[in-house]
This record gives sequence, structure tokens and C-alpha cells, in this order.
Amino acid sequence: MNDEPLQFLPNSVFESAANYLVSRAKEPPILIFLDGQYVFRWVESGRVQAKLVSSASVRAAFANEPIDSGWLLPNIVRCGICAKGDWSVLFYPPGKLDLLLQFTETGIEKLTVPMPGLVFFGINDKYYIWAIKEASLSPTSVLYHAPLPNVSTDKSQDMPGSICFGQNLLPTANPVGIEIAWQMFFNTTFTAHFVDGKSTKYQKDIRPALLSLSDKSKYPTKTLIPVHGNYTVDTVINKATRIY
Repeated sequence: MNDEPLQFLPNSVFESAANYLVSRAKEPPILIFLDGQYVFRWVESGRVQAKLVSSASVRAAFANEPIDSGWLLPNIVRCGICAKGDWSVLFYPPGKLDLLLQFTETGIEKLTVPMPGLVFFGINDKYYIWAIKEASLSPTSVLYHAPLPNVSTDKSQDMPGSICFGQNLLPTANPVGIEIAWQMFFNTTFTAHFVDGKSTKYQKDIRPALLSLSDKSKYPTKTLIPVHGNYTVDTVINKATRIY
């Protein structure tokens, strides 16, 4: 075999090389799968040649079309595809949101309240939401429980912050679907479901905290409670989208 070090072939080179070699070679080229790596092997002028190729190159060659995300919404900070399906991450910086809160005594109340920065993550048709203390998102931002009802704080769950949508059918978490899921979540009525463990000041029920903030300009981030597992944005996304 060629003693030169293996290298990655760019998408276009890999596709054109594969098509050319298949059309003329007596021995067709071979794509070898080795623990997540791909080796493109062919015979040229009597010599065996081999190159490492990237997964993106292989995907593009099999699809026979370019990979293009299209125009992304401004709040989408990351998206991809893994074995579990499409996934995307939205980030909304601190600001005010309209909420519908349901109370046993007074019924449904419409409020406009300040929120901390919110990270909204979807994978396939499952969605999660967390808060951060910073005004802008970074991979090392520590995750806190979103100060909202209908979001689980169950420590027995593998992923923190899962959202309860009831019986609603949810869109796939591609860059278009995740925005629809965000709108569905914030247009729903927030009930007494999963209201505890969201605030150091209002441990039993986050709804009174939201009521008290209706005339405030900023959310008091010092009252946020970190999610179990000491997750950062990067670690929780890697956990969800990678298979180890």
C-alpha cells in the first residue's frame, strides 16, 4: 500500500473520483467502514491506493446532492443530524415574554414577565428548555432550570429540562420544526404541572414568582437553580446527540 499518510478528501473530489474510478476500473473502488472512520480504497495503475474520507463526504456522495441548511432563523445557534434524528438549538437572550398562567383560585392570568436567557433544544420530537445567567450564550454556559411550569426537574431522568406538551403532536426538531415547537410551548397555558424546584425563593411553586415579576424589567438570575449533573450547554448537547 502507498506509504504516504492518509488524508481527507473534500466532498467534490471524493464524488468525482468515485464516479471516475467506477466507470473505468476493472476492480471497483471499495468504501471500508472502520469504527466510525471511512477509508476509500481503489486500484490505480496496478497499485492499491487508499484515503480517509469524512462522513460529510460519504453522505454527500450517497445523496448525490449538496448538503445545505438553507437560511436559518436568527435564534438558531446550532443544528445537526445524529442517530436519533434531526436536532437543533435555539437561544433567546433575556427579555420579556407573554405567558398564560393557570391558577385554581383566579383561573387563567395573562402576564408579560422578564425571562433569563433561554436555551431551547430539540432532538427528533423531544424538546428541552434551560436557563442561563449570561446575556449571551457560549458552549461553557452553565445550565439552570427554566423558571417555568410544565418543565420537568426530575433527577431520575437521563436528560434534565424535558418539556411536557400533553397529547400534542410535535414537529421534528429541524431548524423549521423547532421554531414551531417554541411557539407551541409559549402559546400554551402553563398549569400546576412541574412547578417546583425552579427558584431558590419560591421552591414549591414558580408561578407566584412569575406573578411578582410582572412589573419588573429583569429576571433575578441569582434565584435560578442549577440542573442536576452540572451540565453546560456543550456537555448536554454532546450527551444527547452522541452515542458512546
